[in-house]
Amino acid sequence: MQSAEELLAMMSQVRIPEDAGSLNGIVTPDGFICARGSAGEFDVLIPEVPDVEQVTESRVGSVRLTSGGTYRVTVGPNVRIGSFLKLSLASDRADLLGAFLFIIAAMLPDEFPVSNASALLGRLTEVLRLLQNDPQPTPETIKGLWAELWLIRASPDRGRLVRGWHGRATDKIDFDVDSRLLEVKCHEGRQRLHSLRLDQLLLRPDETFVVSVCIASSPGGESIADFVREILPDLAPAESQRLASQVLNTVGPEVELLSDYRFSIWPDVPPTAVPSTFVPRPLVDSPSVSMVSFRVDLSDVAKHHGRPIDTLLGAL
Repeated sequence: MQSAEELLAMMSQVRIPEDAGSLNGIVTPDGFICARGSAGEFDVLIPEVPDVEQVTESRVGSVRLTSGGTYRVTVGPNVRIGSFLKLSLASDRADLLGAFLFIIAAMLPDEFPVSNASALLGRLTEVLRLLQNDPQPTPETIKGLWAELWLIRASPDRGRLVRGWHGRATDKIDFDVDSRLLEVKCHEGRQRLHSLRLDQLLLRPDETFVVSVCIASSPGGESIADFVREILPDLAPAESQRLASQVLNTVGPEVELLSDYRFSIWPDVPPTAVPSTFVPRPLVDSPSVSMVSFRVDLSDVAKHHGRPIDTLLGAL
């Protein structure tokens, strides 16, 4: 599957047709079509098994989804006529094009034509609704997402971590994978300075680990988009949907942030998993008080009690 950046480059090559109702397009290496309509809309046409009995159409914000339609598309000197699942972004929402193509790159199947268009439409509709969110992520939020995706990429079973990934601000912990709770903390610098909450450490103390990741901003480093491209081929459709949802819940439609921020791991400060029982914490007189936030330096604790990430992930 092409990346969102590759699809964006293809879409930019398609000219808007002059004749009303016409479509011009480019066929991607995977077999679907990036197209433009005469009203300037941005279309993605996905070959589907024809359903002559029903054409269904729905709308999510500025995106229209149509299944069961037959379309005539000019592709270079040729004309293609066929049954397509059509995803169409309105011309006046070009600001959402990157996010629109990110969702498509993350969620389209590997093989065409699509035989169960209704199921695919349901998954796409759910994720497309997230384009209406505006979380306005801070640089710290982006770094946190980068570290969580780094951990997923490092796992020998990426789908398992994605299934256990929470990722919402209201969740107490980042990953709940079978018998282990993983809270990922990221700091730009070589010192393991992290902000924690006491309730995170008290959920299941003997099963909780703080994953400490120290990073440096680097033009030659890796981006969130790099991680997504590498992780997606290993995921089942429901896992791909979850990954796309988690990323969009964090960055919203500003998907350019996926490539703009690049980081590297400090070579002499490798990511480490610290058992929560060894994490220093403030003393609280009342056992009923757990909503306490604090900042802690785990540098010394990690040296004596930290576990290699490979060991942690291999034991999940």
